[in-house]
Amino acid sequence: MSDRIYRPKNAEAFDTMLEGVCLLYGNCPGLQAAAIVYGSVAYAFYSGDQDIIIGDIDFIVPSEWFPKIEKAISNTTQFIIEPSPASLRVFYLGNKLSFHDIKNLKLKKESLIKGLINDTPLLFMSRADLISCYEQSLTSGKTEKKQEYLRKISGLK
Repeated sequence: MSDRIYRPKNAEAFDTMLEGVCLLYGNCPGLQAAAIVYGSVAYAFYSGDQDIIIGDIDFIVPSEWFPKIEKAISNTTQFIIEPSPASLRVFYLGNKLSFHDIKNLKLKKESLIKGLINDTPLLFMSRADLISCYEQSLTSGKTEKKQEYLRKISGLK
């Protein structure tokens, strides 16, 4: 298991996101083993790039987890739930944790990596799958993010 101390530009908000992840894991048994981190946090884990701002923590899970997550935190005041057709946004003290349906990604099914960021246990998409996700986003994603995706692909290779 890899252990990283990570301080992005928005370190305080990122620490709050990680605190929310820990609370969510505690309220929703089995989620820690099912939720796979990808996006900017996985990029930061592999690259060590501390010059980025982490806007949210992106997870992929089977969509069957969405109602389980909603139920697990429905009686808490720290979380706000915002469902959408292909994802579930959970806000913890104003910071976003995004859960996306794993069926919407074309993965190579490389091995998953167990890691710690700031003592928070996370399951990461492999570097190869993360690169593949960014490459897919180049052709199907938002055009304003293409330069960011290219920079991240370069930082992961």
